Amino acid sequence: MKEKPLKRIKGVDIGRCLAAFAVVLIHCTPECLLALDVLIKQAARFAVPYFFIISGYFFGRKLSEKRVSPVSLCAQSVKRILLIYVAWLVI
Repeated sequence: MKEKPLKRIKGVDIGRCLAAFAVVLIHCTPECLLALDVLIKQAARFAVPYFFIISGYFFGRKLSEKRVSPVSLCAQSVKRILLIYVAWLVI
């Protein structure tokens, strides 16, 4: 039986786009402009915690909707991430 995907939440998707842009800014801000660097990095500090919180939210939502054990859901996630990681190592 095919899994029914979770319904998209537009506000979360917009937050993900902003957080992804903030992560890029954290890593690409020129350090020669010290004041601007500090300002941008402080403004973008929400991004990584945002990704952790959203991941936890969707993990819990998937657990409650699909009625699966946390161990099996973690195993599925680890397999999927490990496959991507190994492919990236080969590249």
